Amino acid sequence: MIVMDIAEYARLIKDERQRQGISQTDMAQRLGVSRRWLIEFEHARVPNPGFSTILSALTE
Repeated sequence: MIVMDIAEYARLIKDERQRQGISQTDMAQRLGVSRRWLIEFEHARVPNPGFSTILSALTE
């Protein structure tokens, strides 16, 4: 799968989080971000979320 932009990463991470039954609160704690930040990220409203945060989310 080729992911082209932040919105696609956000969708991928949200879908996988939901598939695994992980709450936004738990995911945010695992990533070291606020729940509000995660909500904004999942709606592709964080213009530069940081590569390390995306990688952490993808490996959760």
